[in-house]
Amino acid sequence: TDIHKAVRYAADLVEYPRRSIVVVISDFFEGGDPHGLVRKVTELCEQGTTVLGLAALDEEANPSFDRDLAAKLVEVGAHVGAI
Repeated sequence: TDIHKAVRYAADLVEYPRRSIVVVISDFFEGGDPHGLVRKVTELCEQGTTVLGLAALDEEANPSFDRDLAAKLVEVGAHVGAI
């Protein structure tokens, strides 16, 4: 999964950052560029875009995602939850 590529694409669609929400539905196991993903999310948050991460659940509805990468995204301003 190339989450960074998807977030870059979404970022290109943002016209009014302070009125925009980018939602990432993922397990956050980045198969692309994790550092690039964190940089892009940082840029989005710094320009005022709300970034929401909806983390994956397993078959029994238990959270199942890369907690380290999700934590890095939270550190730069994203909101991440497993719901």
